[in-house]
Amino acid sequence: MEEEHPIVPDQKVNVEYIYRDKLQELPQFNLETLATATNHFHESNKLGQGGFGPVYKKIGLLFLLSFQC
Repeated sequence: MEEEHPIVPDQKVNVEYIYRDKLQELPQFNLETLATATNHFHESNKLGQGGFGPVYKKIGLLFLLSFQC
């Protein structure tokens, strides 16, 4: 059974503590996979600029196939 972490309005909550388990479930991709999915970070695949750097769209079904591996 999963442990619940109730949020009390008056209580300061460490967001990292709450989402730690969820973050571990996120897929991780190496640079080669990301380069292939974005056509080597081609400018035509750039969607914009975020707080952590450029944001690119993926091409093809590479990510879908990666989840199945």
